[in-house]
Amino acid sequence: PAFSQSNNQTVCEQTDGYTIGFFNGVQNQWGDACDSMRALAKEKYETKFSLPQGQTVRYELYYNQTKGMRDFVEVYEQLVLQQNELLKNRWETMPEILDGYSGGKSFTGSLIIAVAGLAEAFTSFSNYLKVEIPKPIAKHFGVPNLASLIIGNETEALWQTQTEQSQRINTTISEGRKLVMVAHSQGNLFVHEAYKSALKITNPESVKVIHVASASAILHGPHVLSDDDLVIYALRLPYTISTIPISTPNYYIRKNLGSGDILGHSFQNVYMHSALPLKVVINQNIVQALTTIQAPVRTAQPGLFTVTLEWNGSGDVDLHTYEPNGNKVYFGAKQGRSGRLDVDNTIKDGPEHFYADCSADKVMTGEYRIGVANYAGATGKTATVQVASWSGGVLSTNSVALGEPTKTDTGYQLLTVNVARDESTGKVTVSSVSPNQH
Repeated sequence: PAFSQSNNQTVCEQTDGYTIGFFNGVQNQWGDACDSMRALAKEKYETKFSLPQGQTVRYELYYNQTKGMRDFVEVYEQLVLQQNELLKNRWETMPEILDGYSGGKSFTGSLIIAVAGLAEAFTSFSNYLKVEIPKPIAKHFGVPNLASLIIGNETEALWQTQTEQSQRINTTISEGRKLVMVAHSQGNLFVHEAYKSALKITNPESVKVIHVASASAILHGPHVLSDDDLVIYALRLPYTISTIPISTPNYYIRKNLGSGDILGHSFQNVYMHSALPLKVVINQNIVQALTTIQAPVRTAQPGLFTVTLEWNGSGDVDLHTYEPNGNKVYFGAKQGRSGRLDVDNTIKDGPEHFYADCSADKVMTGEYRIGVANYAGATGKTATVQVASWSGGVLSTNSVALGEPTKTDTGYQLLTVNVARDESTGKVTVSSVSPNQH
């Protein structure tokens, strides 16, 4: 959403409200995924139901980076893991699995060793890739078959994406926003993990899922599927498609209507196309979710930007934020000049949460340095810090493997946040880049 200034005293919103989060599918570059999110925003759902006074509907992208044709390899690996539910506690067992990975084994090899039965599943998965992708899809992407593709180590990237999405969703819920997640294609495999993570901190009444052309056999809400979607009928071939598909004009008719996707799978040009019957049903499902969803309990304060810290297991890890004037905001000095540490966790997992105040007279421009410390008991754990702004969603995420305890000393500088103000308009902008981003 575009940045807006509420009044002369504030530079951002701190009210409860709604977030519509979009999970993109295969073959989506960043711009494509953003365009799909904007297609939802153009529907102006805030005008389609009784929006409580003072609340807003915001749109946010939970991006799954494309890897070209390897997206299909990733999808099948997700299907194997999801369908068999072999790693029900994988968030907690990651350190043990990574021990094998660090010992020189491939990540997938470590998983196979760690989880009984996974070897057979991956063998089946490999064989399936070689023979079952329909020729229209292979021809469309310029690949005669997938036998020439080597099944790669996609699992590590999957966990990284799922961890980032989960952390952002947990922050959104903790800040009291009602969350409706709309997933398309492969995004449904990611939303499955996101939904399970969300239910650890809230109840199903406060987070809703709308499935569109789902590559997953597991559904957590209504599902819209075209009967002419060649991609989903290929990806879902080994599994049961329980959804009754919606009758959709074939490619030649769609082309005359201005919807020219030969595979019948595009979110914008098929499922959200105004001349096709799919969009009406999707909108009905989203409005129904917005109408019935309940607010989660707010445990953290939204702000101009927020910083969240999570880690994987026991121990006391601390979030340190250095404001532009040099103030160090942490558990020993929670209130700063611009912001406050309002959530402090000393036991396990996190989160810890810092927010920058929305009051115009409190906002400091300049650079905020974000760091973490292993106060005690978290050696070997992985700490992840994420920065998000109220108008732009996630700006950057960075992780670090923690060494020996440093007590109150900042052991690791992970991110910087830059706040700038246009003096002629009063507009405040926030940007952040982690060291591993370019």
